[in-house]
Amino acid sequence: MKWFSRVWMIVAMLTLSCAQQSVPTGGEKDAEGPKLIASEPTNRQTHYKKEEIILWFDEFIQLNNPREQIIIVPAVNKKNIEVTARKNKVIVRFKEPLKDSTTYTVNFRESIQDITERNVATNLKLAFSTGPVIDTLEVKGVITQLMTGEPEPNCTVALLPFSDTVDIFKYKPEYFTLTEKDGSYEISNVRPGNYLIYAFQDRNKNLIIDSRTEMFGFRSSTLNLSNINFTIDLSLIKLDMRPLKFVSARPIAQQFIIRLNKGLEQFHVKPLDSTKAIYFDTPEPGLIRIYNTFTNQDSVAIQCNFRDSIQNIIDTLIYARFLKQNSIFEKFSIQGDEILYNSKLQIITGNFRFTKPVEKINSDSIYISTDSVNKIHVTEKNLLWNLTRTECKLTLKTPEPLNFDKPNIRRTLGTGPKEKAINQLILKKGAFISVEKDSSHESIFRINELKENERAVLLYQINSDKRSITELYQKDKTLMRGHEEKGKFEYINPGEYRLRVIIDNNGNGKWDWGNFYQLTEPEPVYHYEEKGKKDIPLKANWEVGPLLISLPNNVDNSQ
Repeated sequence: MKWFSRVWMIVAMLTLSCAQQSVPTGGEKDAEGPKLIASEPTNRQTHYKKEEIILWFDEFIQLNNPREQIIIVPAVNKKNIEVTARKNKVIVRFKEPLKDSTTYTVNFRESIQDITERNVATNLKLAFSTGPVIDTLEVKGVITQLMTGEPEPNCTVALLPFSDTVDIFKYKPEYFTLTEKDGSYEISNVRPGNYLIYAFQDRNKNLIIDSRTEMFGFRSSTLNLSNINFTIDLSLIKLDMRPLKFVSARPIAQQFIIRLNKGLEQFHVKPLDSTKAIYFDTPEPGLIRIYNTFTNQDSVAIQCNFRDSIQNIIDTLIYARFLKQNSIFEKFSIQGDEILYNSKLQIITGNFRFTKPVEKINSDSIYISTDSVNKIHVTEKNLLWNLTRTECKLTLKTPEPLNFDKPNIRRTLGTGPKEKAINQLILKKGAFISVEKDSSHESIFRINELKENERAVLLYQINSDKRSITELYQKDKTLMRGHEEKGKFEYINPGEYRLRVIIDNNGNGKWDWGNFYQLTEPEPVYHYEEKGKKDIPLKANWEVGPLLISLPNNVDNSQ
């Protein structure tokens, strides 16, 4: 009897454990995405007239942002597409009729995942035709940023049927796709025809370039797709293609403010009365601030000439007036970069920036203190000013070499006793007078010796039959520029840098933006690269190179 009861208890326990279902534990982690096992229509099916697409997979699936991830070309309004998933099936329903005799391509990208590990169904594309023929032409390539050479992921690449009135800043493309993480793209199943090909960031997801906020690139020549496929690489630039317009021109406090809708490449403002001096600055792109240096005048006639990067021009006469009221002026201050002394050339250099235009300098209050007795005065001829007199570059050759063997005692500011400054640039109070008649405060800048053994040298060589400009840059800042086929950059701070070469097609000594409306592309830019890396490490007391950059001999703006 005891034996029977024990058997009964074991059977009951086994039955209960079998009834309780749970997710299996242990085993290898699933690393594969869902596999497509069937579809309606089948890939490359013709004469498909239904208003839905159905996909079946080998496991349960879920959707991942299908509105953004799924790309259908020719373009279909996303508002007229409904995507649903149930168990192992995905259904795409069209709420608008598809075009007759048209090849459609559906790229699902990363929109379909399994429900356990969120693994993606990779390389999932489906092509079908509503007519008797499947179009087979394709365009592929890589999209990069022009000035850095870095690939641009998730970038829209587009084909727009060509016509004399076509405008990539106004119309949506017929074919488009998004780039992968490495910047590569492929537009498949395109029907024969003439197209414009272009690429843009499309941050607002409206399939139209907003050049104010989005980088873009284009091919100026028409792409003729007939019986061959193309590989086309494009590079993106940031260029505001909007027409140049006035926003406002009005007095604010003791200044007259002119505001335009975008930044300017070049501008001139001058009074019609040539005997009058004018001072102005540009605190932000597209804003010109004119200071009141005109006394006893209700208004001043000022001739204005503005030009943007795509050569739009505004040439007009403005009558500037200033409010007759007391105002609190902006503080006048100076900011300076490192002051360096090149012992080989015996030259002191430095850069200074001012919060207002400088009207006057007092040379007696600007000098180099070389030791406890001697000093070298800085004069106007030692300062090279920008157009608005808000920045200047100091270049001064010393009559005798500076001695850096002595301890460089930093002079202190304040009411207490002051040590005599050694190898320092002294700006006494009132050294600079702003356009609003306020004086600069006393400032002291230490002069640092430029030592070859603490800096690096980089040599380069360009193999090309084109005129070119070589730039050494770091992040977004160009540090040095050369125009020779063989050259070198000296006295470089240790760090990581990059080299790029601009093809100067028109020989004007600078990089030109190009203009879509004039069918001119930006001048080409090539980047030094070794084993897939663009960064060039430079250490103190190193001489690197010559680094060789070989360029195609047939480089031009329509490549």
